[in-house]
Parts: sequence; structure tokens; C-alpha cells
Amino acid sequence: MSEYFSKSQAFPKPKIRTVMIHASDSKRALSFWSALMSMPALESRGGPFTFLKRAEGDSFSIAIQQSESALSPNSAIHIDIAVENLDHAEKFITSLGGKITNRVTFDNGFEYRVAEDTEGNHFCIFVEHA
Repeated sequence: MSEYFSKSQAFPKPKIRTVMIHASDSKRALSFWSALMSMPALESRGGPFTFLKRAEGDSFSIAIQQSESALSPNSAIHIDIAVENLDHAEKFITSLGGKITNRVTFDNGFEYRVAEDTEGNHFCIFVEHA
């Protein structure tokens, strides 16, 4: 465990909520992943994302994200992780050697942060609202 957090100050367990698959051809990727996972595509809610329908009991979603730029090996697939507190999670991530590369807030107030692990693999953190 990181020096930033003492044993008595445990970091609340994060939860994987979405495996985000970036694609230069999202229709092709959607067809592939939908067939492979036997999960039909849900109607798009707008934006560059299309989610596959979760099976009952699944704790995370799979989504296809249209990418307008070239994909790097470290960003072709990433996970979205629900945390209780973004600032606390950011400090924990950086104390472990990771870093935050971007902070995004939508007009509706939803905020997430793009992070990298120690190998440069991307993931996102967000606070899940009921």
C-alpha cells in the first residue's frame, strides 16, 4: 500500500463499471463485440458511445466509443471505474505511481478523470450517482 495512506485509512474499493472499446469504425466493432459477447446493442443515447445490453447479474457494461483520431495500443481499450470521491482516488492513484492526464466535466455536471497506470495504460474514474 502507498505511503500516502495508512493502514487505518483504507481506500474504499473501486468498482469496474464499463469496459470501453475505442474504434475507428464503431459499426464494425459493435457488430464484432455484440456477436462475440451475445449482447445486443442498446439504442444510442447520443454522443460517441454505444452500449451493449448487459446480461442479468453482470456488474459492468461494454461500450463502443467512436474515435476520431488514430488509436494507440495503450488507449484502444480502457476501463471506467466508479469511486466514492474523485479527489481521494486521484491522490491514491498518483501515490501508487499513476497519473491523471485529463479532467472532464460535462454541461450536466458529470465529471470524470482520465488516468494512466504505471505502464501508460488508460482508465477513467468517476463518481457513480444513484
